[in-house]
Amino acid sequence: MGGIKYKANLNSDIIHYENSQLNGYDIEREDKSVERYRFKLVQGISRKMKIVQLGKINLYSVFVTNSGSAMGMGMGAGMSFPTSSGYVYFLEKNNVTIRTGAWLKKRKFNLIEDCPTLIDKIKKKEFKKKQVVDIINYYNKECV
Repeated sequence: MGGIKYKANLNSDIIHYENSQLNGYDIEREDKSVERYRFKLVQGISRKMKIVQLGKINLYSVFVTNSGSAMGMGMGAGMSFPTSSGYVYFLEKNNVTIRTGAWLKKRKFNLIEDCPTLIDKIKKKEFKKKQVVDIINYYNKECV
């Protein structure tokens, strides 16, 4: 959790890099696909995020799992709640990274306000607010 260990090859020594020394890293899978991760500062906290797409607005994601338990909460010992999981999205524009969550909230529309056609498509429900990837893809391809 405090960084990564790196070996150039099987015979080389392990080098430990702290998170503060890293911008990010790429992982090449067996199928030759590459997952790219970057460390981004959000509200003073460095977070590891997966790159979804880069453009005028960069889109990153973090997969989160939330589970709850009501033990000690006066609701009955051992009572548990369903586990929920999904992606939380982060948008980066003008070198500022902000959390948007699982959907593009209306108060984040200021990031795309320079693209009235996109705002109109969202208002007409051609894009749903939970289609964050599609919205940012449209913005990066169609908006100036």
